[in-house]
Amino acid sequence: MKTLLLRCFLLLSFIVVVLMAVAWWFAQRPLALSGAVDFEVERGFTMRQAARAAHTAGLPLSPDALYWIARVTGKAGRIVAGGYQVTPGMSALDLVDKLHRGDVTFAELRLIEGWNFRQVRQAVESHDWIRPDTQGMDEAALLKAVGVTEAHPEGLFFPDTYRFARYSTASSVLRMAHAAMQRHLADAWASRDPDVPL
Repeated sequence: MKTLLLRCFLLLSFIVVVLMAVAWWFAQRPLALSGAVDFEVERGFTMRQAARAAHTAGLPLSPDALYWIARVTGKAGRIVAGGYQVTPGMSALDLVDKLHRGDVTFAELRLIEGWNFRQVRQAVESHDWIRPDTQGMDEAALLKAVGVTEAHPEGLFFPDTYRFARYSTASSVLRMAHAAMQRHLADAWASRDPDVPL
């Protein structure tokens, strides 16, 4: 009887070890991607929702599999909102780690010196990786959404190249450009010649 129990125990132990090895191999093997897959994790998403978003965007991996990999590694409880990109060579474990660390993908926008506000707004709202939350607003509503107290938008947004997380809102990018203008104005004021009358 003891021999039979010992054999059963050893067999079960062997099966568990084999299953763990297969699961580890599955989690670490490169995903079968023909190209990059981009997806968004919205604020408040759970790991299950993030896994579904990745799958819907074209990730060739079951959402349940991704969720359980995150769960087993202890990284399912905390994920960071933003835009993510899965590239060839990455594993499911790499993706889980990326979501947990908040390793979001960035995009860039260049605002050209000399542009009027209409051109600035058009560039921001039509950008591929910006959510146009200001579209349809009149100027007063837009300035309020950006947190600007001035009545007119001309000259309030600094011309520069801005780097932002993909799927950022238009209002947040405009807020960045406005803050940059405020910093440059403050620096210029601080370094002015005090003998020059204004």
